[in-house]
Amino acid sequence: RHEQRGAARASQPEVARVFHVAFEVHERVVRRLEVLRARALEHAARHPEEDVDDAPHGQHVREDAQQDHAKLQPAVRDTVQLAAAVLGLGAAHHQVGDELEDGRAR
Repeated sequence: RHEQRGAARASQPEVARVFHVAFEVHERVVRRLEVLRARALEHAARHPEEDVDDAPHGQHVREDAQQDHAKLQPAVRDTVQLAAAVLGLGAAHHQVGDELEDGRAR
């Protein structure tokens, strides 16, 4: 029984590692979004007279935002994929545990 239980728990360090990586990626994305928001607020505070849509450099502001968004997309995608992997590993881990429990009950 202890060997079976150990086999079921063997994937726990891998699940924890993948979850940790996913969380780090998520944290980087959140920090980057916070930096971008802070920059936008600072710019708006320095130039309250500007209407971004009408200002001559408004196009540059929009282009910068689009470039930042494009840079973040892979990180967001990776975060979603890692989260799915964590959930998949967790589900597989529980399934193995359930199957071992069923085997012991028989």
